[in-house]
Amino acid sequence: MNNITAVAAASDDKVEQYKRNAQQFCKRVYEFLIVMFKYQAGLILNDKNNIKSRNELKLPSHSSMEKYLERYCGLTLFTKEIDAVRYQQLCAVEQAISPWSTPLQLCTV
Repeated sequence: MNNITAVAAASDDKVEQYKRNAQQFCKRVYEFLIVMFKYQAGLILNDKNNIKSRNELKLPSHSSMEKYLERYCGLTLFTKEIDAVRYQQLCAVEQAISPWSTPLQLCTV
């Protein structure tokens, strides 16, 4: 019986360690994606090719930003499964950075 208890305790320790590591990874993914959102938004907003004449009110396209950030879709889904609060924060930042258009679809999968 003691052996079964020891195995169960060891398994619980491994599960807790996995959860801690996964949450730490989600934190790093979150911090990285915040930087990437801001950088990509800056590229779009400061692109001289996107600036039209002042008479033409047209919002810049964010398709290049969306295409670039699509590569991180799997990481955002992992974050959604592991840390729902951080995922919601990530969605809020993503939507705040690109208010001029539709969300980048990171939060709708």
